Amino acid sequence: MVSAGGQDTDQKYPGFDAPAPTFVAPARFTDRVGVNVSDAHHGRRVTAVVMFVTPDNKADSDSSLAFAVRAAALMSRGAGVVIVDALPGPASWATHLHSLVGVYPITKRPRGTDAPVLVVHPQVHNGAEQFAVWHYTVASGFPLPTVPVPIRGAMNLKLDLEATYAAACERGTVS
Repeated sequence: MVSAGGQDTDQKYPGFDAPAPTFVAPARFTDRVGVNVSDAHHGRRVTAVVMFVTPDNKADSDSSLAFAVRAAALMSRGAGVVIVDALPGPASWATHLHSLVGVYPITKRPRGTDAPVLVVHPQVHNGAEQFAVWHYTVASGFPLPTVPVPIRGAMNLKLDLEATYAAACERGTVS
């Protein structure tokens, strides 16, 4: 209960008219398509994420950077990350991601119309923090692979990306 002018109200937090902002910066909110795996036993923290690159994530350098920063932040917090990029065009997000966390050198990136799939599992091995990385290249017209989904502090789950994508298409959640 909040006291308003000496009277109790049923509002938990009172609203107020905020002053005008001192600056308004242009923004571009990008699409976010993916799956989060949360640990219900430890406060619903995100343990793994499957991220699908959307056309919006490839629209320009800023969009690619925003996608890469999101992925790098999850990795740095210890969540396993799977990135699927089945869209045409260069994976410019990969250059940004490699600059941030060093997991996707140019020698591992597919060429031409091949699609990259990247799996990153943050781990501690012999006291050293590191990223275990799997690089996959999918030729145009071929099915997406089955990949390990690294679960923070636990194990890898097996994920058939092609079946997952097909099921999403059937439900109308992916076009």
